[in-house]
Amino acid sequence: MVRNQGFMTTFNKVKQVYLKTLRYVKRISEENKRLMTFIMKHQSFLICGYYKAFYKTRKIIYIDNEDSHEFIRKNQELFKLNQVNSSAFFKKGMMCILDLLQLKRVVVKHNEKSGHFGSLLLVTRYQSYKIFDFKNNEVVNCIDDIIKYNNIKTAVSEFSAYFKTTAISFDDDTQVFYEKYIVNKPFRLWEREEIDRALSLSYQNYINYFKDVKNMESCLSVESLIQSSQDSIMDKEILHSMVSLIPEKNRNDFWPMARVQGDFNFSNILYDNLDFYFIDWEHSGVHLFFYDMINILFTEAYHKDYFYLEEYFNGRFDHYFTEVFMLFGKQFIEEEKMYYFALFLITRMVFFESRINVEMIDLICKEYNRVINEVLVMTKKKDRR
Repeated sequence: MVRNQGFMTTFNKVKQVYLKTLRYVKRISEENKRLMTFIMKHQSFLICGYYKAFYKTRKIIYIDNEDSHEFIRKNQELFKLNQVNSSAFFKKGMMCILDLLQLKRVVVKHNEKSGHFGSLLLVTRYQSYKIFDFKNNEVVNCIDDIIKYNNIKTAVSEFSAYFKTTAISFDDDTQVFYEKYIVNKPFRLWEREEIDRALSLSYQNYINYFKDVKNMESCLSVESLIQSSQDSIMDKEILHSMVSLIPEKNRNDFWPMARVQGDFNFSNILYDNLDFYFIDWEHSGVHLFFYDMINILFTEAYHKDYFYLEEYFNGRFDHYFTEVFMLFGKQFIEEEKMYYFALFLITRMVFFESRINVEMIDLICKEYNRVINEVLVMTKKKDRR
């Protein structure tokens, strides 16, 4: 009996790896097809020649020249392997399969002297395509999805008066969005003082933005948010962890909503040693008005840097939150910071992770639990002082 149980356990593990491998192979194959279709459709933005190709956390194809190598060198964190909690054997196996499946070389034969000189194409983690034209200092975003294109255009139009963006122009006929290419300092090399300045600027920009465009008509009820989480979050452990942080007395609260960037983090801020530029507006939407203000802190904690999230609970950013809450007719209560954090977490899980990162949701739930546990520890230490 024990031997049979051991056999079944091993069999089920092998079966899970096999099914996971099949899904992985299918996804990579589909991504390759989409990439080749995109290249054929938009090759006029690329210079002719032989392009190298590789895939790690991002897929890129590039002409083997100095500009491309410099871009890859400066942005090497984009191309590191995902930190996933799977066995070393599985990761090595996946990379062997990926090496067999990935595009080795892409040939671009035809460019109609369009005036574009793109030499590197980057596929983002959300399957968007960016063509880098280092000669013209432009980034060309070819967006086939009309809804996504219009959303980006609307967001850039609304936010550009308050946040410095890279936007140059939009071509509605071809659904192409042109951006200025910024020779930026990689975030991993920022000094703490530079991060502080970026964060302060971000909060002040949001205050100025909310003063003009706050939307008092749209509200979210806490009860409906909890209900949405129960419908969309399958992992009951993380669901309980988040919902339990909301006091019973606050279950009937209503919260104003406003358009925000939607994926506000330091990776979406470019710094050229002089100015900060805010990029990637494709996830902009109407959320809790303080969603982005916590998201930028949470994202660092998700990547195991808890410094700024701890500073939030220690009160360093209270004056920013107090002013923003007042603009929406709310009082910022220091003792309810955990409640605000919980509202953010549930909102992000329901409207971002569960829709955009479905394939990684199990890992994401574990990481959320890690952050929550770390927050509980840091707040207990704070209370004992």
